[in-house]
Amino acid sequence: MNGISISRVDKNRPVLTLTNGAAPDMNGPQALRLLMATALALALFVSLMQPRGSGDLGPLAGFVFQALHLLPATGVAWWLSRTLQTRPLLARAGSGWPALAFAGALTGVALAPWSVTLEWLFGVVEGVGAAPIQTPTAWMRELAAELVAVPPITAIVWPAMALVVRVGSPVSAPAEGMNAPPPFRAPEDDHAAAPVRLVPEQPLDPMVAGSPDTAPDAPDDRRPALTSRLPATLGHDILRIEAQEHYVRIVTTRGSTLLLLGISQAVDAAAAEGIAGVRVHRSHWVALAHIERIEPTAVVASNGENVPLSRRRAARVRTAWRAAQGG
Repeated sequence: MNGISISRVDKNRPVLTLTNGAAPDMNGPQALRLLMATALALALFVSLMQPRGSGDLGPLAGFVFQALHLLPATGVAWWLSRTLQTRPLLARAGSGWPALAFAGALTGVALAPWSVTLEWLFGVVEGVGAAPIQTPTAWMRELAAELVAVPPITAIVWPAMALVVRVGSPVSAPAEGMNAPPPFRAPEDDHAAAPVRLVPEQPLDPMVAGSPDTAPDAPDDRRPALTSRLPATLGHDILRIEAQEHYVRIVTTRGSTLLLLGISQAVDAAAAEGIAGVRVHRSHWVALAHIERIEPTAVVASNGENVPLSRRRAARVRTAWRAAQGG
């Protein structure tokens, strides 16, 4: 189920694990750094292999040519991937790999004019017997050929490159044996009531959770602890929480993981542990200690991520942040 499996160690303790087939999380600057380094390594490798059509460039010019292809393409594909991975419709498409393949194909389409322009500037000829691009007509003909040939290739190459993120980043799956409550659908809007649970109902999480005025005096034993359910490799320094269908993505300073939990439950659990934070959007919560700045439509977290900021919550978010800073 979307790269996620649920098993049971006993009838009262469901366990959530990410299967090996789950796609890597492309969110965050760590993923981008790994992918850019991979692109540079590929550019060096391809330039040394002297592919057909670019053999006259020499190693240095060949490296520049390949880097100018791969670095922009990597940046565009990364941005498309992190955007598509947050869309519920594509999140239901499977393990996440279809979204990556789609991002790769879109990148092939978007970068085709740039690719043909580079071939013209460097005098690269692709195909046996092909002539250099010297006229607008030749440029358009080559563009049409690129639009047909390249997207299927990038749809395969980009998920393969994304494996580097899976291997090289600290993003990990939930620990084996982790407790999780039964799944439920998160509220569709800010005013919707919380879903029925098997424990006595608690009030909806406050707008600002964990502040001195709203934090509970002691943890509620009926609610699951949050940091204790995170893999040890992620630590306990939580940056933000994001709702994703029946799950929440917990992002720490070391990476992220999915928990089978509603965002209201997760925010309440963070407040119970004394982690001061604020709901900046119906699907997003950010720890006050990790807000770098607040922009008109986004909150910038300490790891560089832009978290959506709803217009209705903006004033209260700014007030909570100033109070946390002592101002």
